[in-house]
Amino acid sequence: MATWFPYSDGERLTFRNNLNEQESFTLKNTFTTQPYQRTGGFGNTNRCSAEKDFESVEKDSSGRIRFSLRLQVSSGTRSGLLNINQTPIYFNNLTDSGFLQVMIDTRITRQEKLANFGTGSSSFTNVTVATADTNFTKMQGIYKLYFSKGLGLITYSEYPSLKTWIKQ
Repeated sequence: MATWFPYSDGERLTFRNNLNEQESFTLKNTFTTQPYQRTGGFGNTNRCSAEKDFESVEKDSSGRIRFSLRLQVSSGTRSGLLNINQTPIYFNNLTDSGFLQVMIDTRITRQEKLANFGTGSSSFTNVTVATADTNFTKMQGIYKLYFSKGLGLITYSEYPSLKTWIKQ
């Protein structure tokens, strides 16, 4: 999972949008477990589990955390929940080559893989783009995300403002 979310405690993620506004998230590792064997539960099956959680130090005007990430492994299945400015993004079946499914809020996304992706002065390789349809569901918040293997989240776009935030 660290392949697509290579974050560490104290890391600062800074994004700048197409209007030259800046947004930063200082990550705090709030919970980590090492892989462990879990017994019992439904069907008394043995499972191996691990979890790693991050929260941003920054909060919005209502006191809510602006960025959070929960990565989980359970019985070999890797998943994640990313929340940016109150938009939840779910990742199901993470693999080294990408994501089987990405949901932005309640919308299933269309995914595209790009060998190269450039934005202004930045260039990225091995990029996965997840886009939610805004034609039929006009939900406010994030609708498009770009991830680069080894770098994590590199770009996200919001609806209806159409602001695009690029990692600096």
